[in-house]
Amino acid sequence: MNSIEIKEKIISLLKTRKDGLSSSEIQRQLQINRTTVMKYLHILQTEGRIIFKNKGMAKVWSVSESPILAFFSKNSNIYVGKNYLKELFNTLQGTGIIMLDKRGKILWINETLSSWIGDIKDVRGKQCHLIYQKDSKKTNICAAYETLKTGRPSTIERKILSRFGGAMTVEVSSFAIRAKKGTVLGVLQILRDITEQKKIEEKAIEYTDRLEQRVDEHTRKMALLGAVSYNASRPFKLSEFLNDVLKDIMYVLHVSTGMIFITDVNKQKNELVAFQGITKELKETCMKDPFDFGDGIIRAIAESGKRIHVRDNFSGHPKIALPEAKKEGLRSFVGIPLRAKDTVWGVMFLASNSAHKFKSNDLDILIALANQIGIAIENAELFKEIKESKNYLESIIGLSSDGIFVVDALGNLEFGNPICTEICGWKQEELVGKPFMLLIPKDYHAFILERWQEAQKGDARPYETEIITKKGVRKRLSVSHKAVEFNGQRKYINIIRDITGQKSIAKKKNA
Repeated sequence: MNSIEIKEKIISLLKTRKDGLSSSEIQRQLQINRTTVMKYLHILQTEGRIIFKNKGMAKVWSVSESPILAFFSKNSNIYVGKNYLKELFNTLQGTGIIMLDKRGKILWINETLSSWIGDIKDVRGKQCHLIYQKDSKKTNICAAYETLKTGRPSTIERKILSRFGGAMTVEVSSFAIRAKKGTVLGVLQILRDITEQKKIEEKAIEYTDRLEQRVDEHTRKMALLGAVSYNASRPFKLSEFLNDVLKDIMYVLHVSTGMIFITDVNKQKNELVAFQGITKELKETCMKDPFDFGDGIIRAIAESGKRIHVRDNFSGHPKIALPEAKKEGLRSFVGIPLRAKDTVWGVMFLASNSAHKFKSNDLDILIALANQIGIAIENAELFKEIKESKNYLESIIGLSSDGIFVVDALGNLEFGNPICTEICGWKQEELVGKPFMLLIPKDYHAFILERWQEAQKGDARPYETEIITKKGVRKRLSVSHKAVEFNGQRKYINIIRDITGQKSIAKKKNA
């Protein structure tokens, strides 16, 4: 028989006897000489496949449930010589293997773990946490104590100190080693070096955080640009709008100081209308005397229509004329003209107490925002002019001695001035939305419909007609009317004059 056959016959025989066999019984039943039996019993024990117990003066041999249980046998010779389990564990490069008894003391480590924490002869019999972290508190590590307590596997990540003093990050997995009756004898731990993996993960997280931050900042910038663009086209109170926009821009671009000036080209001044983060002295100087302030850097931007960007030493800039501005202690600055078409309507000033370089994409956003703010200022001026024109026209219409009313394309009344409502006896709110034929007596309907058709064809001529007031009184009117286009819609403006008295006097004279 060869060596493999002999070992397998011994194992097969021992499996038939749960209580074990002595070497003499094995020799007799297998009919192999004593020297050969002892040789192969020693080999199988070294491999961890069999164990023995002392019964009096004799050794009783039995099959080990698992080769790993050999680590927990007091008589095990697993630490010397070669065995297949030891060799298997030592082939696991980059993976540490450790056997711990039920008190958490080290029984054995493989070569990989030995290269991390020390030779087996130096660590055997010591508590694992003393070796891993040089710490007397076993709660700092490791999963072994939890597994010993519950019998359940566990996995944790920990930093351990290597034998050379460096820190390593390892993933520690613990598994209970049980006896035949299920009693936990100890723990098998597998340690995987994930130091480089964690570094890569940390870099990836850092990169992702930076990317998310950049995306978030870009999103906020785009949202701000959209909001400014939307609000710039609507009626607003200019000073409130500019202060709100300035706050948002400063927050998004991380600057501490901001001002917005509106340029009056005719009067050669730049008036401060919005500000954040400036001292009381500088604000009062700018508000009090915008002419002098306009002689400096703000006027240079307004006149040239070009931005000025100072990354550092702003207070030493040659165009800073005001002492109050130099005292601000500002270091970086960017000034952007506020344009609408070819007109510069103002200047936006952003500065910081530290050196600050605006990136090219930040400057692009600033220019886009500045253009929208310029449009907003232009619109505010247009709204102001329209309002002034509206007030002017309403004053003229209100003071007119003739009645004026407007009819839409369907013949419904849209507006009537005070004289108009006085003539017909109806209030304006009672007339608006009603057909103008409501005021015409039935015997004049055919006549008025002919005049209405003429007006629609553009052949509007003055005429006289009669109306019925709210109180049922008939009045004689002279009417002049004309069709106009307003916002793409046809309107009819009518000017009426009450000639009832004149007709009465003329009738009496003719009589």
